[in-house]
Amino acid sequence: MLNVKEKKIAIVGTSPIMLIFAKVLSKKNSVTIFEKKKIGGAWIYDKVMNLNTNLFTNVIVPTNKITEKKTIKLNNFLKSFNVKVKSNKKSYRSVSPFRPRPIYQYDFSSFYPEILKEKKINIKKINIKYVNERKQYVLINKKLKFDMIFIPLYNSLRFIQYLNKKIFIPFKKIISKHIIFVTKKPIIKDLYYCEQGHEFFDRMQIKKNKKLYIFTARIAKKFKSQNKLFFIKNFSFLDSNEVYYSKINSYINYYRNKKQIENLKSINSKKIKIVNTAQLFISISTYFLKD
Repeated sequence: MLNVKEKKIAIVGTSPIMLIFAKVLSKKNSVTIFEKKKIGGAWIYDKVMNLNTNLFTNVIVPTNKITEKKTIKLNNFLKSFNVKVKSNKKSYRSVSPFRPRPIYQYDFSSFYPEILKEKKINIKKINIKYVNERKQYVLINKKLKFDMIFIPLYNSLRFIQYLNKKIFIPFKKIISKHIIFVTKKPIIKDLYYCEQGHEFFDRMQIKKNKKLYIFTARIAKKFKSQNKLFFIKNFSFLDSNEVYYSKINSYINYYRNKKQIENLKSINSKKIKIVNTAQLFISISTYFLKD
């Protein structure tokens, strides 16, 4: 997949794994990234009280003992892309029965500028609605020609024209909402990350940035309609903590179930490459940390 040169390559989306593909492929090819919104996908970083931070709950963890053995190699790989890595000593709890040790925190705030300053990478603010593989090229939106295209599992394409037939790749559009609180003290002591830890939130994360603490949580489905004042008033952990900043951010996810994913993967060809973007640890391990 990566051993190509002198090709005109299109990449869909700007999640970290797709940007890593862009950076690596740009060494020997011409690369164009298509992103209709902000850079980063679910790993978007933005300024919060002049602090550059992730807007959603993000972790990179191994899912089993086999992938856990690649942790140090993965850390070194990410450091080469200007990702800051540090050991985490606070509480980490997930719904997975596997309990990895140790857990690391990853800061991508310098990663995006490093990738985007690459002169061999072009970025187009265009929504891709049409992909058609022809004999000599891949046609995007019925007018843009490329030698190859790299597509993540979760994308807004409803079909791909492949080998003279239309393959439908339906998805379920899900809007997730995350709330951010910035406080002087940690809202929950000794917490780094937790899944299903509170009735309001199905994920919670706390990171220290300079002298402030940034609490990020994904709002549970039945509370998505509530505004931030509801959580400020009813989230009991805020009782003794002054909130300097609060905001609810939304993210659109084009979810596909197992059968839909398998159908999408079946399209893999010499010109159309489907990238497994389900989990960042697994994606990097699969494509870049081979034994």
